[in-house]
Amino acid sequence: MVGMSWWLAGALIGGATWLVTSLAHRRREREREAALVERLAANDARVAHFLGMISHELRTPLSSVLAFAEFLEDGLGGPLSRDQGVYVNRIQVATAQMQRLVDDLLDYHRVSQGRFQLACRPLNYCELVKGALAQARPAFSAKHQRLELVLPHHLAPVYGDPERLSQVLLNLLSNASRYTPEGAEVRVEVAREGVEVATRVVDDGPGISQEAVAHLFEPFFQANAGATSRQSGLGLGLAIARGLMLAHHGSLSVESAPGKGAVFVARMPLAAAGFTLPLERAALTQPLQPLLSEA
Repeated sequence: MVGMSWWLAGALIGGATWLVTSLAHRRREREREAALVERLAANDARVAHFLGMISHELRTPLSSVLAFAEFLEDGLGGPLSRDQGVYVNRIQVATAQMQRLVDDLLDYHRVSQGRFQLACRPLNYCELVKGALAQARPAFSAKHQRLELVLPHHLAPVYGDPERLSQVLLNLLSNASRYTPEGAEVRVEVAREGVEVATRVVDDGPGISQEAVAHLFEPFFQANAGATSRQSGLGLGLAIARGLMLAHHGSLSVESAPGKGAVFVARMPLAAAGFTLPLERAALTQPLQPLLSEA
């Protein structure tokens, strides 16, 4: 009996020791995890600050280069020969491309940090889509691609920022054109689905693998779609577009498979569904980076 008591006491002491050790180990693990999360957050903040700073620093000299190129084009520095005119045009094209890259960096910095505002108002969404397609058509014509539009007979207004929604559409159209062969078709379909408006951008490209789909909306990611596309840009366009749709209480997704093209679907609430933002200029209240990672 005494031996049993000693055995039980030893078991209890051993169990208590194990429990204390286990709790201490878990506490240390939580502390290490918290320190790691803090370091990662600080690193993300430094990267975001660097992106914002370098983008702002690049905008001024690029604007100057473009302005002086336009002065030359207008003959303010004297008449240009035919070859000089070609060179000036190449300067303008290259500088404009660099400006677009800088704008992408700035937009992603603002979107990921929740530091931009939406100038929202009631919109005729069908007219907005028509305007975006009109802006995109020259690029499609240059590749002999057909750009088709399917609109509903009637659609209730949406409540959103026309500039930002146009930016989303133009990004999706540019992406579709990039991955679609010359002479093929890209189709844009707008339809009411319940209390939402859904916009589908359908291309005839090579499609996207499921592995790539899982990372498609991550910043700086570019899918390898073969020889059809010419990789350009920073791989931020889709991340920005999804962030802007999330800011409109909407979503952006993709349906694709290798050899079957891709369908990008942008959804947002209709104003008729009672959706409004609380202010005429509604700022995001939280950074979008966690949302982009979870989506």
